[in-house]
Order: sequence, then structure tokens, then C-alpha cells
Amino acid sequence: MSDEVTFRHELVPRDLGRIISLHGKAYEPLDVYALRFEAYVGQTIAEFVLNYNARGRIWLVEQADNLLGCAAMVLRSEGVAQRRWVVVAPSARG
Repeated sequence: MSDEVTFRHELVPRDLGRIISLHGKAYEPLDVYALRFEAYVGQTIAEFVLNYNARGRIWLVEQADNLLGCAAMVLRSEGVAQRRWVVVAPSARG
């Protein structure tokens, strides 16, 4: 198992679920967010793929097979982008 940290920007099967799960883990200590926030992330990431054809750029940070972080810029319209899903795994912070 490699300790190398890698970056990529192409989505592959399993990525959407991993992004949602990472948000759940990162925000779990903040009870105010809980399941509703995780569901919201799921809704917005599905919208990114289904409604916007993944227009924009997403960055994924991995180590071995673990997702350590992600961030995205979603193109909403000509000249308008929205920053989305910026999260770092608690174990990778610092």
C-alpha cells in the first residue's frame, strides 16, 4: 500500500458515493448538520452529473484507496461558476 497522495479530476464510478460519505464523516461531529446535510450533498452532486453534465472541474485527493479531500467549481452559466464540496478528511487535516 502506497503512502503517495494523488490528485485527479476525472470522476469514475464510486466517486459520488465517496464524496457524500466524506462529507458525512467530516461533518458528523457537528450534530446540527447530521443526515440532512449529507442528503443535501447527495442531491447537489447528483445534480452536477445529471443536470449540468459535470460541467466544471472537480478535484479529488486520494491516498491508497482513501478519499482525503475534494473541491469543485461547477459552471452554472456562461461566466458563472459555483465552488462546491470543499472538504478534507479529519485524518488528513493539519
